[in-house]
Amino acid sequence: MLRAITMVLMLLLSKVCKLDSLKADLQQGVTLNNVQMKFAPETSAEVGSRITLTCSVNIVAASSLTSQISYLFYKGPGSDVLLNSTVSSEQRSQVTIESARASHTGYYSCVVKVGNKAAKSEVSHLDVAGKLQTPRITIHPLKVIMGSQIELRCEAVEEVPPLEFIFYKYKKGQPSPVGDKTVTSRNSVTHTLKVTEATDQAYSCKIKGRSLETSSNCSEIVGITVQDPFSRHAFTIEPKNGIHEGDKLTITCTVRMSSLITSQMKPQLMILKGVTLMKRNYSLEIKYSKVASSKDTGNYSCIAMWNQTSKSIQKQVIVADSTQGTVASIKTLVTALLLGACTIHPD
Repeated sequence: MLRAITMVLMLLLSKVCKLDSLKADLQQGVTLNNVQMKFAPETSAEVGSRITLTCSVNIVAASSLTSQISYLFYKGPGSDVLLNSTVSSEQRSQVTIESARASHTGYYSCVVKVGNKAAKSEVSHLDVAGKLQTPRITIHPLKVIMGSQIELRCEAVEEVPPLEFIFYKYKKGQPSPVGDKTVTSRNSVTHTLKVTEATDQAYSCKIKGRSLETSSNCSEIVGITVQDPFSRHAFTIEPKNGIHEGDKLTITCTVRMSSLITSQMKPQLMILKGVTLMKRNYSLEIKYSKVASSKDTGNYSCIAMWNQTSKSIQKQVIVADSTQGTVASIKTLVTALLLGACTIHPD
């Protein structure tokens, strides 16, 4: 019984293989001739007008496989963007642009596929007279901490890619490009910037069609607010009224972070004497204490670092020699005694 079932399955598999082989042979008999792309109205139109793209082909076939004809409509000289794809039994297919935009200007072509055969039309140029849409720029976030990032997004939802996007920054009202021009097969693009102390605070963008000589108007200018991550930075040295050998020297470095910072990451604080690190910690405050000696005289720095942003305060510490203080006291006492001895009192 098992042997009989196996024989039946092998017979069915053989028939399926023969059908696939026959189908392939029939497809080899398909010839695609004279694939053409045409526009209505022909070659030129106005913004807002209705345009019909027609792809036609002359098919010679020895089978009924022509009931499955695939049409692919492309925009761009190198078939950059697939506009539409349809399947039909007719030897022509159409795509309608209901309201043409200036960015519809460009080169178009179509590809016809039947089975494993394909043929492409020549590239045809369409010109749509009119202005490009003024794009819209958005920035996130608008309030940003120095050392963080912002994302610029430029979009022109009514225009058809491929499009060229250009971002601009403004300094004293004068625009200059941000980064390189970006060409994309979408109608929006984003650009990320690291915010530093030198980062400009006003931006806009504009677009250009790949096949157009003119550009759109610039978008509105959008500004950002850049805040220092440290809302307060203090550096104190005690005693404040002169330091002598034997005194307790206390150096305190303190910061307070901006209210915009939601991260729990603490800043790194450092106390340095010259270039020598005296103390370091991830905290909002650090202290360095010791018994003062004349060797502690020098320049000290309080450095705060957060997310690659740093701020520094410097102060000079002078520790007086204790013997100098004793000598000065003796000189003062002697001077006072001599002045008292030389004073003549009247009778």
